[in-house]
Amino acid sequence: MQKEHKSVKDFSLTPAPNSDLEKLTHREREILALLAVGFLNKEISGQLGISENALRYHLRLIYKTLHVHSRKEASAKLLTRS
Repeated sequence: MQKEHKSVKDFSLTPAPNSDLEKLTHREREILALLAVGFLNKEISGQLGISENALRYHLRLIYKTLHVHSRKEASAKLLTRS
């Protein structure tokens, strides 16, 4: 069985209603989608044209909003949303 790889385009930036994902800004959802497909901080900041410090700030806000403590947990929230 071949493992299916998801791309950033596979993740809708529109969250499910009444979810913690709905509370994220558009930029935070962009960052989360890139995290979920495995991009590194340096790659995300380069692709979005922001500094790594700005990215870390967004990540802290994402973790707080989603009530998680890691990239893995944040990605799981996106991947398991209904």
